[in-house]
Amino acid sequence: MEPDREAEPQFSQPVNQIVLMVAVLVLVGAGTGLAFATIFPVIEANLWLNGFIIFVFGIGVIACFLQ
Repeated sequence: MEPDREAEPQFSQPVNQIVLMVAVLVLVGAGTGLAFATIFPVIEANLWLNGFIIFVFGIGVIACFLQ
C-alpha cells in the first residue's frame, strides 16, 4: 500500500473572470446612469431602506472580487 500523497494545488490567474466581472459592473453602471432620472424618485421614496440595499449589494460585489 502506497502512502497518502497530497497533490499540490496549482492556481491560475483568473484574468478572464475578472475582466467579465468588471465588464458587467460597467454595463450595470451605464444602465443605472441612463435610467437615473427615472429611478431616483423611487430610491428617494425610502432613502434609508434603499441605501441599505445598495450598501449590501456593494458588500456582495466586493466579496465576489475578493474570492
